[in-house]
Amino acid sequence: MSKVKNAAALRRSLFLVGAIALVTLSFATFHEVVKLQQGVDQPLYYSSRLEETGRMAREAGELFDYAEQYARGSDQYSYDDVILALDIFWSRVNSINTRSYIEAFGDTDIDSVLVPELAKALPSFDDAVRSLESGNTASYEPLYDLKVKFSERLGKLAEFAWSRRTQMQTHLAATNLNILSRIQHIQVGFVAIIVLFLSYVVSQLLITRRLNTKLHNLVEEKSTLLLTDPLTQIANRDGFEKYVNQLSAFEKPDFSIVLMDLDGFKEVNDALGHSVGDRLLKDVACILSSQSADEGLACRFGGDEFALVVPGSLNAAEACAEHIRAQVEALTLGQEYPIRFSISAGICHWSSLSGDCTIDEILSCADFSLYSAKEMGKNRIVIFQASMQEQYASRKLIHSLLPVAIAEQKIDVHFQPIVDLTKGRAIFALEALIRWNISEGHPIETKKLIEVAETNGQIKALTCLVLRRALRLSKRLHDNNLTLNIAVNFSALLLSDPNLASEMTAILEEERVEETNIVLELSKYEEMEGNSVSNRNLIALSKMGFNFSIDDFGCTSSNIRTLLAVEDIRFKLAEDIVRDVVVSNTARELLRGLVSFISAFDAMIVAGGVDQEEQAQIVQDVGIRYAQGDCFYSALTEDAAFDLVANQ
Repeated sequence: MSKVKNAAALRRSLFLVGAIALVTLSFATFHEVVKLQQGVDQPLYYSSRLEETGRMAREAGELFDYAEQYARGSDQYSYDDVILALDIFWSRVNSINTRSYIEAFGDTDIDSVLVPELAKALPSFDDAVRSLESGNTASYEPLYDLKVKFSERLGKLAEFAWSRRTQMQTHLAATNLNILSRIQHIQVGFVAIIVLFLSYVVSQLLITRRLNTKLHNLVEEKSTLLLTDPLTQIANRDGFEKYVNQLSAFEKPDFSIVLMDLDGFKEVNDALGHSVGDRLLKDVACILSSQSADEGLACRFGGDEFALVVPGSLNAAEACAEHIRAQVEALTLGQEYPIRFSISAGICHWSSLSGDCTIDEILSCADFSLYSAKEMGKNRIVIFQASMQEQYASRKLIHSLLPVAIAEQKIDVHFQPIVDLTKGRAIFALEALIRWNISEGHPIETKKLIEVAETNGQIKALTCLVLRRALRLSKRLHDNNLTLNIAVNFSALLLSDPNLASEMTAILEEERVEETNIVLELSKYEEMEGNSVSNRNLIALSKMGFNFSIDDFGCTSSNIRTLLAVEDIRFKLAEDIVRDVVVSNTARELLRGLVSFISAFDAMIVAGGVDQEEQAQIVQDVGIRYAQGDCFYSALTEDAAFDLVANQ
C-alpha cells in the first residue's frame, strides 16, 4: 500500500516537475525570442542612422565639388546639379539633427555639436550657392570657407560612424548567435517532455505563428517605405519603376507616362524658404494622388519633378493631366503667400515607341515633351512627337558648347546699319548682332542661342562679350572722328542683378572708353521687375552714358512705366509688324497707331526687319524716320562696318 502511495506521489512529483519545467522552458523560450527580436530591431535601427550619418559627409563633399567645378566654368555640372546637391545635403542635415542619431552613437566621445552647427549654418550654405557664377572662381569663396570649417569634422564623424556601425554589427552577430544557441538548448528540453505537454506545443506553435505574422508585416511595411517618397508619401522612383515593369509585362501594354514639374519652383524656395517649398510639394502630391486613387500611380522623382502613370488611352492621360494642371493653377498657400502656381507636363504613351522599349526610353520621350511645354511658355501640356528628340538634342548641344564658345571668344559679332530715311538713307547707327557657327556650315539661329543663354545662366557673359566688341568698334570710329550709336541687345532681366552696375563700370574701364555711344536695346522688358535694384541699375547705366531702346515693341505686352523715367528712350518696332504692312491693311493701321502712341512720348522710332522697298516706303509714309533691314544693308563684320561708315 505504501509502495502505491509512493508511486502516486512520485508520479505527481514527476508531473509537477514536468509542469514546472514546461512552464520554465516556455517563459525562457519566449524571453529569448523577445531578446532576439529586440536585439535585431534596435541595432538595425541605429545601424541605418549611422550609415546616413556617413552619407552626410559624402553628400557635403559632392556639394563642394559640384559648386567648385561650376564656379571654374566646367560643363561637367550645371547650376541645377549644385542646387540638387544642396537640397539633398539640406534634407540630410535636418533629418540627422534629431535625438535618435545621438542615441545611435551611445555613450561615446563624439563631436556632438557638429550637426546642430550645420543645421544653423544651412542658410549660409544657401546664400553661398546662390552667389555662385559659372566661370567666376571668386564666387566659390563663401562656400569654400564653409568647406574649410566643416569638411574635416564631417570626415571624422563619418569615420566614427562607420567604426561604430561595424562594432555594432559584430556585437549584434555574436549576441544573436548566443541567443540562438540558448534557444537550441531549451528546445532539447522540450523534446524530453513533448509527449506530456502536447497542448503546450500547440499553444507554442500559435505564439510562433503570431510572431511570424508580426515579422511578415514588419517586412512588408519596410518594403513599402523603400518604395515611398518620405516627404510627400507618394511613390518614389523605385516604386514607379516597379509599377511600370508590371504594366509593361502585359502582351499589349496600354498606359501613358505623364512627366511634370512646377514652373518657377526654385524662385518659391529662394523667396519663401524650403519649408514653404515642401508645403507646396505636398499639396501637389495630394492633387496627383486624388487623380490616381482608383487606378494608376502618382510618383515624385525628387525636387519638383513628378510623374503619373495612367493606364488606358492617350486621351485619358491628357484629360487627367489637364485636370491636374487646372488644380495646380488654382492652388494657393493662403493669404500669407498670395502667389499663383502652374505646372508643365509632357505625355508619352507606350504605343508611341516601337518595339520593346525600356523605362528610360519612355521617360526620355516624356521628358522631351515636358521640355517642349517649358519652351512654349509653361503652364501647358505637350504630347510626345518624334521630332522633339532632334530639337532636344540640338538644344542640349548648344547648352554644352555655349560656355566654351563664350570663354574662347568663338562667338562672332556683326553690325547691321540703321539708316535715316529722310537723309537719303544715310547710316545713322549700327546694331550689334550675334553670329555663331557651331560647326562648319551649321549656323545657330540667334533667337535660339539667346534662349539657351538665358536658361543656362550665360546671358550676362554673352551680353558682355557683345558689348565689348561694340565698345571697341565705337572707340575705333571715335578715334577717326566718326561718331554714331551702336545698339546692343540687352535682356531687361539683367537689371535685377545687384552687381550689374559695378561690372559694367569695370568693362568701360578695361576697354578705356570715355564716351560710350552705346544704346542698350531692352528685350524681355515685359518681364522686368520694377524693384529698387532695377531702378538703381537703370539710373547708373544712364549716368555711364548708355541710352536705351525698347526692342520688339508692339509684339508683346509692355512694362515700360519704369523705363519711361529714363531720358532719351527709344522704341524699335517688332519685325513681325513691319513684315506684314505690304499685304495687310490691319498691319498698316497697327503701325500708324504705334507711331502715334510713341510720338506722345517724343521718343525716337526705329523700324526693324525692313527687307523690301515697299516696306521701306510705307514705313517712311507713316512718319518713321529710322529703319533697319536687308533692304538697306545686311549685317557686316566689324572691319566692313567701319569701312562702310568711313566711306559714306
